[in-house]
Amino acid sequence: RGSSGIGLSQLPQNLFSNLEEILDYKLIILEFGLNIHSPGVSNYKGYGNNLDKTIKHLKSCFPKASILVVGVSDKGRKIKGEWKSDVTVRDLEKIQRETALNNGCAFFSLYEAMGGEGSIVAWVQDSIPKLANSDYTHLSRDGTKVVGHLLFEYLMRSQSVYTQKKQKP
Repeated sequence: RGSSGIGLSQLPQNLFSNLEEILDYKLIILEFGLNIHSPGVSNYKGYGNNLDKTIKHLKSCFPKASILVVGVSDKGRKIKGEWKSDVTVRDLEKIQRETALNNGCAFFSLYEAMGGEGSIVAWVQDSIPKLANSDYTHLSRDGTKVVGHLLFEYLMRSQSVYTQKKQKP
């Protein structure tokens, strides 16, 4: 959190290989993008290329691990004096989704899980306690708990689907 995640692709493979031997990773969760997003920017192809490079590097370092990419959350922008979802968040999420799926990774849409367009405004203005901070960008402590539960439910549903498919003859 708080970085683009791109620096992971520049860490030496032997460092990760040593970790793999010790910890035997099964799942790697990547959640980046909020600090990449810029209001009004809709072309995130360069970021997508870097995310692709990062995923490929992690896959080579942890060949037995699955990778889950968590898409960017909703983010607000003040437009004509009123807070609204920044529509370009969807452009960034689209690149994250495409890059994840093109690399055989799972994708969790945090934007959709939050409630989609306008959710950040509701999380700030309508939730008691507030689920997001008044910057209309960062989640509050209570909001992170909600997201944690949403992600856990997604992982459990995914595990159930996987187990059912594996049991079919």
